[in-house]
This record gives sequence, structure tokens and C-alpha cells, in this order.
Amino acid sequence: MAEQEQGARDLAPHELRMLVAVAEEGGFSAAAAALGLTQSAVSHSVRGTILRGGPKGLG
Repeated sequence: MAEQEQGARDLAPHELRMLVAVAEEGGFSAAAAALGLTQSAVSHSVRGTILRGGPKGLG
């Protein structure tokens, strides 16, 4: 298996679920409704995921 690129990291399952929901639902509010969370919770989680350096291409 190839080494991970510097700065990239694996995502936790909940991080991936939120990112996919935002993409599929077309926004944070719709993703939050689909996940049964508040818009603020989804927004903060996605922001934290990006600030922690993953996934590559979201910064």
C-alpha cells in the first residue's frame, strides 16, 4: 500500500458520514435534517475535519 501523502489523514466514520450527507443533500441544513442533527453541529464538525487536515482537497 502506498504511503499517505503528507498532511492527508484517514477520516473517522462520523466525519465521512457528515461530509457525504452535505454533498448528497446539497447543504448543511439539509444534511443536518437527514442526519437528525442541528445545522450548527454539522457545520462545526465539517469545519473541524477540514482544520485537522483531512480529507485532502477540502482546505
